[in-house]
Amino acid sequence: MHPRVTPIVPGSALLSPLLARCGRTLLGLRRADAGFVLHALDVESNAPLWSAALASFPTLCLHERAGCVATSEAERLSFWNVDTGAPWAATLDGFHAHVALPDARVLTLENVAGVTPDGVHVDEGTRACVLDIARGTLLANFGLGGRVVRVAVNDAGTRLLAHTAIVGEDGAPDAPAGHRAVLWDMTSRAPLLALDANLSSAELQFRPGSSDTLVFPYHHGLGGPLVITLTLSDGVAPRLEVAVVVDEDKERAPVQSVALSPDGRFLATAHADQRDNHWVVGCAVCVWDLTTKTRVHDAVLGAGRWPTLLAFDRDRVVGVRETWDTRERYVVPRTW
Repeated sequence: MHPRVTPIVPGSALLSPLLARCGRTLLGLRRADAGFVLHALDVESNAPLWSAALASFPTLCLHERAGCVATSEAERLSFWNVDTGAPWAATLDGFHAHVALPDARVLTLENVAGVTPDGVHVDEGTRACVLDIARGTLLANFGLGGRVVRVAVNDAGTRLLAHTAIVGEDGAPDAPAGHRAVLWDMTSRAPLLALDANLSSAELQFRPGSSDTLVFPYHHGLGGPLVITLTLSDGVAPRLEVAVVVDEDKERAPVQSVALSPDGRFLATAHADQRDNHWVVGCAVCVWDLTTKTRVHDAVLGAGRWPTLLAFDRDRVVGVRETWDTRERYVVPRTW
């Protein structure tokens, strides 16, 4: 699989790039004389689709279901139509975009700090806020019991997976002793179970179409991707079943990007081991069948080349990599 390389003006690569519309639209930021510009490009032709001026550097959150991208500037949340760039009427102040929910909602995280009676500032953990992006209103909020660094939500919006920092003896949240993943029920706002450290990767995500199945994109200790099935019943202790998609390559390089097919059956992973700025080995793109627990595609790439973004289209996997002066597009035709 050879990438199609498109030269671009040096230094004009997109910042914080995202792939939308099944890999057909590339979103990202560029510096401007005053602030930044949000750009949308056609991945196939590299042609510009639309752009929007922003006052400062934002964080981006893609909401495919609602067809919009959220930008957060100085705790001001705005929404833009992915296809046209038209701004939505609603804006929200005081929030950062993190993850999309069904039915035109978005979940954001808010770090909460307090002050003790003797004037000492303390970290009170993270609060999850559910926002209605069509109306621009706060629907609900609840505490997650610790400093959360990343969250994932299932398709139905009923389960939340929070990756929480474990504070060490010095009590510094910015230098955690480790992380753990805690599964929450979004309806009751109660924790359901906590995964042990061996399974608490920030790469852990829900399998599309399933409320209680998680995917660990690649576990080097067990030698392949993991499918984790949760059994949650009232009055019964939670149970986990872990299935390994065995990889024959025992020296697989670390994962650099991940995508799951919309039906949840296939997983695509891009691998590379960047030993230093000039020596990168193990570059490859793999596709895994999570139902049959087999690897169905393994494309070795040239040294120093791997996609940093992946997405499933109907009959292919699309990858994109931004460098200083080129944009590389990878296409893996579906042969499985």
